Amino acid sequence: MIFRLPFFCFLAVITFMSPVFAVDNTPEVNDMVLLDETKATHFVDSLDDLKLIREQRGDKGRKDPFRIQRVALMEQNFAPYRSAVKKLKEEDPDDYARLKELAEKHHFESAEDWAETADGVMLTFYYIQQETEGRTVEDKMREQLRPDMLAKVPASQRYLIDNALKMAHKINEVPEENERIVRGLLPRLQVAVSQNL
Repeated sequence: MIFRLPFFCFLAVITFMSPVFAVDNTPEVNDMVLLDETKATHFVDSLDDLKLIREQRGDKGRKDPFRIQRVALMEQNFAPYRSAVKKLKEEDPDDYARLKELAEKHHFESAEDWAETADGVMLTFYYIQQETEGRTVEDKMREQLRPDMLAKVPASQRYLIDNALKMAHKINEVPEENERIVRGLLPRLQVAVSQNL
């Protein structure tokens, strides 16, 4: 799976990321999840059941909070699953209860516990994927930042580019133990992502 980021997509990412910046324009980045191998395996085990919940909800495309996609990591401050669970708890108690049941079935203490592991697994998965491709998300962003392209960005919005690069750099900070754990799960994760779980 090759990830390309045309400039218009790069600007879109910046736009979606802007709400996670603090008032002083510093990116608020969630702490890296340190994976537990057993929990990571349980998360992968849960993906078939997650698919059923997603089908029951009837969400499609970008509206689906549990869709596995790389851009969601950055849009949601490297915590798309934790963000989705928080929103579900506030807005849809019935679906939150179903997700909580899924989490407990797969040996998690709560839906939030499941979501934290999910974020850690998926961030590590995409880190491994970008290694295979030979270029990081940060590298690809910098390739887009030619002077003529930067000229299209209003001066008042330039800080968003700096913050986007800082956020993109975050994906390079995956702990070695996380990488070891997720590499052991790669065959199953690759199937799950290809099915857009």
